[in-house]
Amino acid sequence: MPVTFGQRVRLEGTTQLTPLTRLVDADRPDPWARPQLERLADLLIADPGRRTTEARQLRTMFTGWVPLAAQISALADSLPLARDGVPAAQALAGLAAVGLDALDRLGRGAAPGAWKPAALASLDSLARPQGLLRLAGVDAVRKLVEAVPSPP
Repeated sequence: MPVTFGQRVRLEGTTQLTPLTRLVDADRPDPWARPQLERLADLLIADPGRRTTEARQLRTMFTGWVPLAAQISALADSLPLARDGVPAAQALAGLAAVGLDALDRLGRGAAPGAWKPAALASLDSLARPQGLLRLAGVDAVRKLVEAVPSPP
């Protein structure tokens, strides 16, 4: 998702005369994946033992995000417009790692005491703008992390 215009003004001094020719200008403000991710996370959290289809779909989505960082970085060498996507693609790989870890821990039970605060701190960092883009899946992954039982 693109940052808001106000954030963009603060980050790079954008004005009404700035040409809208960058990756952030083509990004969707409300991507289709956000509600889908949140729906799958809600269904999985409601009944983790029986929602194997939802867990598999989330795992497939998260796994698909991991190679994007390398792919976007490779494109950025030859396509200057792709450079705007490098920070977000790297952050998306981090979000995927937290999401996959949360899925694994949901299936196993309680997580070590320090895992949940560290994962939530990582999500707080990933919720901030990554360059001029924001990640749409942070809220869904946060739900998964919060659903992992804490040790007694």
